Amino acid sequence: MINVRIYYVGIVVILLLGSCQNNADQEKQKNDQKPKLTEEEKRAKQNIEQSGKQPYNIRQLNKKIQQNKNKPELYYQRALAYRKAGKLKYSMNDLYEALKRDSTKAKYYLSLSDLFLEQQNITRAINTIQKALEENPDNPELLVRLGRYHYYLKEHDKAITNVDKALQQNMYLADGYMVKGLIFKEIGDTSKAISNLQTAVEQDPNMHDAYMQLGLLHSTKNDDLALDYFDNALEVDSNSVDAFYGKAMFHQERSNYAKAKKFYKDIIEIEPQYGKAFYNIGLTAESQGDHEKAKRNYRQALGIKPDYELAQKGMKRINEGKEM
Repeated sequence: MINVRIYYVGIVVILLLGSCQNNADQEKQKNDQKPKLTEEEKRAKQNIEQSGKQPYNIRQLNKKIQQNKNKPELYYQRALAYRKAGKLKYSMNDLYEALKRDSTKAKYYLSLSDLFLEQQNITRAINTIQKALEENPDNPELLVRLGRYHYYLKEHDKAITNVDKALQQNMYLADGYMVKGLIFKEIGDTSKAISNLQTAVEQDPNMHDAYMQLGLLHSTKNDDLALDYFDNALEVDSNSVDAFYGKAMFHQERSNYAKAKKFYKDIIEIEPQYGKAFYNIGLTAESQGDHEKAKRNYRQALGIKPDYELAQKGMKRINEGKEM
């Protein structure tokens, strides 16, 4: 009797397993018959699935793209929104989609090259601009960007050639003079550097980085005009840590410690984790013989950056009773 029961249970299990296998086979067959999604359709599906988690402007652009999939500007706008949201992969995908629909727009290539640069892939950034120049051979903005990339690679002759060609097309292009100013600064021609940077701010009075470079160049000349340029940078960006730091260093290097400390404190209000400000307050305190204040600020700097070598040396110097 027991054997019969075991036999019966065994048959039931086999039938159930067979039924499960048939269901799985049928489900697989259904999936195999489903149409395969293209890469573009997969991305669109993914965008829709994620739309609830995305910023409002991206959700709106998703809807617009669903209604008009052939409009490149919509992909470009969504690429910018993705980049702002820190989703670089999605941004890059949308720029490729925009370029598939219109390969003549310089701004699409410029944005794509920016993404490659963020990934520290300057070779692909250059290749992207060169591809753009095949479509727009005399576009000054593209030529300046290519010049800037060659500057990053310290290929100064190529950089100047491209920038000069751009300025022949548009002599009011501030960024062209900015790049030339950086090149001349790097090769040690301070006079030409200052001349080009001054032209840059004449063409664009809101060019913060040009004011900063002018301030730094005049600082090396021990020229008070440096402070005016740092102030100009602050007019463009009132929270410019770089400009406050430039002013603080200018005063510190001339032993105007009270003024230097004021600007370092301004920096800390804007950016509390700016270790260099604490280190330099410590350094000025040590210069004035206030070792306790110096140690407090060196500790603050080391709390932010434990491997801050200059702050470590400052602490060691004081602890061992050595002179600066």
